[in-house]
Amino acid sequence: MLKYLFFIGFIFSSSASASASASASASASASANASDECDYTLPLGSIVACYENKNEESDAVLNKSYNDLKKLVMGSPYDDETKGVYWSNIVKSQKNWIQMRDSQCLAKGVFFENGTDLQRIEIKKCLFLSTEIRVLYLNEEILFIKNLP
Repeated sequence: MLKYLFFIGFIFSSSASASASASASASASASANASDECDYTLPLGSIVACYENKNEESDAVLNKSYNDLKKLVMGSPYDDETKGVYWSNIVKSQKNWIQMRDSQCLAKGVFFENGTDLQRIEIKKCLFLSTEIRVLYLNEEILFIKNLP
């Protein structure tokens, strides 16, 4: 029994490690772009503004990818029921992702004094990076739908 539990634990930690590695890779890619665009030598208010702008831009890209996916799915040759079930699950996934992203980013902010620019920077940066990763996911879904038989 103990060997079985150890084996299950090993498999779980291996798959979690692979998943974390893929996520870290995507995050590192997005993070490299974030560092280049928000100059930490500027005053804190300017850094906050930079991440606010980046959030607006990434939200626009996210909305475009989301709408592109919807158009692609709804225009696909599959029956209406299949498309409806797929799309309702995507909508549910998107709502859950927004809640998760917001909670995770607010959690990061608690390590900084409430209402400070440092807190706003950390939260805005987290929102931006998380949104960039979600865009990658939606774009992968677009490729998935395009490559269906």
